Amino acid sequence: MARRTREIGIRIAIGAAPRQIAMLLVRETTPALAAGLAAGLFAIYNLSHLLQRQGVLFGVSQVDPALYATVTVALSVLALTAVWLPARRAGRVEPMVALRSE
Repeated sequence: MARRTREIGIRIAIGAAPRQIAMLLVRETTPALAAGLAAGLFAIYNLSHLLQRQGVLFGVSQVDPALYATVTVALSVLALTAVWLPARRAGRVEPMVALRSE
């Protein structure tokens, strides 16, 4: 968000609402979040088979949909919160301060 301070300042100066700025930034980071979750699910699915063969998993099946869903939801909420808070802060930037920042 810090690298885009000037762009955000210009958007606010021409009339964008803080909520629009925040939603723009969240929308732009959502594909990276989805790709990361997909890669993580793929990796853990494949690694769980290896861990099962080595006898490391105790009390959890190698394919536990409830566990996968819970972890996916928890990480999604955490990642969206990590994006939303700075995006909301960026939407409140004073346009002239942002334009003079460089």
